[in-house]
Amino acid sequence: MIALRLAAGIAALLTITLNAYHGYASAMEPLFALLYASLYATLDIAKAAILTAAHLAWTRNRIAIAILCTLLYPPLFMNSLWNAVSQTAIMTEGRIAEAQAQRLNHTHLLTETARLESSLAAMQTSPLYARSAACADATRTDSKAYCEKFSETRLALTRLSQRLAETQILEPEPILALVASQTGIDPEMIRLAALTIPVLLAELIGSLGFFIAAAIAHARPVKQDVPNETGLALADQDTKPSSLQTAPMIWRRNPADPLPHLAKPSLDTR
Repeated sequence: MIALRLAAGIAALLTITLNAYHGYASAMEPLFALLYASLYATLDIAKAAILTAAHLAWTRNRIAIAILCTLLYPPLFMNSLWNAVSQTAIMTEGRIAEAQAQRLNHTHLLTETARLESSLAAMQTSPLYARSAACADATRTDSKAYCEKFSETRLALTRLSQRLAETQILEPEPILALVASQTGIDPEMIRLAALTIPVLLAELIGSLGFFIAAAIAHARPVKQDVPNETGLALADQDTKPSSLQTAPMIWRRNPADPLPHLAKPSLDTR
């Protein structure tokens, strides 16, 4: 029981935090941000407590209130789930955008490197390259212009190769890469789905956990008459104490007794 309530409390706290943060981030003005955060948190708290309230109303024969609380649960649950999933998607969107930007930059660097390598290879096949001894002896005017362009191309290729070596790509985890290779789905979309499942479980546990705990706590076992050794049921026996059992014990002194501490006790039922 305690473990169930603890799990439900942690799950409810997680969903309340996600809903409040989503409400805060969805507003432009600070005042409206606080208002939306409070509203979303209140709705999520109501979602977590509505089924418990319905159960308590049902046990107290307040059928109308129980039905009303039960009907309010689905829209509150869907609102909370949508807010939590939306906030999870927003938090994951930054990583997705960063990964896509890194991939585009890496592809651009690869394309430019291939173009410069092709240009440099074509320039090396020119007669001016051999005539200038690989631009080591560029004395003629045409050789000077050719060698200047050749040096610029080679320098640009060197710098581009350094940038390409320093560029890091945000690689997905091995398990995500494996699932993506098997399904053809983008790894970041798989990550988003993997984060959505715990949020859904937290939504269910945060609302149903308190309801189940309340249902177990308010359950009453059925009493049965257990016969004793005499064959009579315990419920049929007269368990009221007799007058002798309830009568107080009073120590009375006999005047003829010289030793008061040896006086015998007597029962006084008056």
